[in-house]
Amino acid sequence: MKKTFLIAAIALCAMLWPQISLAQFVFRITGNGLKEPSYIIGTVHTLDGALLDSIPEYQEAVAQCRQLYTEKDYVDKQRQVEYNQRAQESLILPDGMTIFEHLGPEKSEVLTNVFSEKFNTNLRDSVVKPLWNYSPSFYVGFIWITLMTKSGMIHTGVKTPIDKAIIQQAYDRGWTVGELDEIGENGTILSVEMPSLEAMTDSLMKFLERYDEILESYKKESETVRKMEKFARSCNFEDFDAFSNNIKNVEAFSKANDIIFTKRNEKWLPKIKQAMQEAPTLFDFGAGHLVGDDGVLKMLRDAGYEVTLLTKKRE
Repeated sequence: MKKTFLIAAIALCAMLWPQISLAQFVFRITGNGLKEPSYIIGTVHTLDGALLDSIPEYQEAVAQCRQLYTEKDYVDKQRQVEYNQRAQESLILPDGMTIFEHLGPEKSEVLTNVFSEKFNTNLRDSVVKPLWNYSPSFYVGFIWITLMTKSGMIHTGVKTPIDKAIIQQAYDRGWTVGELDEIGENGTILSVEMPSLEAMTDSLMKFLERYDEILESYKKESETVRKMEKFARSCNFEDFDAFSNNIKNVEAFSKANDIIFTKRNEKWLPKIKQAMQEAPTLFDFGAGHLVGDDGVLKMLRDAGYEVTLLTKKRE
């Protein structure tokens, strides 16, 4: 549990200050029968979209492409309504059960005590009654975001997140915008198997019982995050790849890595191949999906494509 945030840090790429420019990784895809090249921009999700104007490799990519495929369309309002509805549905406990009924008396007491002490919130108050029907996944997410913010891993002040800016620019150009992720049959936003209710309950109790310990460990691990920051700032993809892959290969992270990266990458590959046959395409997704033996880069190369890093290492 000590380093759980590292998996999420890779998944969200929430490791850089918003003012860092030239911190994205841009690749060109050619070969294997493609008539025109397509491109990938591996993003740091928390950066501001204003930085796009200062990434010349991105400008080269958009000049060649005619459509965009991204993880999710954060601009289309109808899709957002659907996402929000599905996300809310996936976080509700079954059969009208409350979180207190699900946890039982002892665990419920731990939950209410921590929320009172750490978040100044009385979960038993009728004012917050709408939260009672949410599953442990909701509470895990809330606590994790709070821990990340308090430890300095997440920063506020970004006007337009870079991925949203990429999508909006695609619409402004009249491009087709497609999505790599799909809404799963189980009601989740991701079309991969998510942790069970029992597993999320176990995670919630660990967060609650070790809140202070985990917060301190997040703070102490800031050196690791700064290393990833340094690699991205200098466009040092070789070291970013090696460092990120080492973290993802830690046994304790294998299940989370399988859900966040491997299974999604495998589901994305057919869409990526099909899109490139249709038109020169810009693919926009988190840089963590690029690296390792289960990364998109290796999958494309194994499929016969030539993938070339355009962003050069900078001091």
